[in-house]
Amino acid sequence: MLSRHASLLAMVALRVLSGSVEILAAAYMLRAGSLRNAVRLNAALGLVGPTVLVAATLIGVVGLRTELNTTRLILLMAGVGLIVLATR
Repeated sequence: MLSRHASLLAMVALRVLSGSVEILAAAYMLRAGSLRNAVRLNAALGLVGPTVLVAATLIGVVGLRTELNTTRLILLMAGVGLIVLATR
C-alpha cells in the first residue's frame, strides 16, 4: 500500500501529466487550425478528465485509508460518482 506522502506525489504527478496533455492538445488545436479536428480532440479530452478525477481520488483514498471510516468512504466515492454522472 502507498504511504500518505507517496499517495500525494502520485496524485500530483497524475494531475501534472493530465494538465500537460491538455496544454499540448490546445497547442495542437491552434496549430492545426481545423475546427473539426479541435472538436474531436476536445471530445476525447472530455472523456479523459473524469477518468483522471476518479484515479486521483482513488489514490488519495488509499493514502487516507486509516483515517476514513466506512461511511465517509462511501460518501466520498458516491460524490465522485455523481460528479462523473453529471459531466456526461
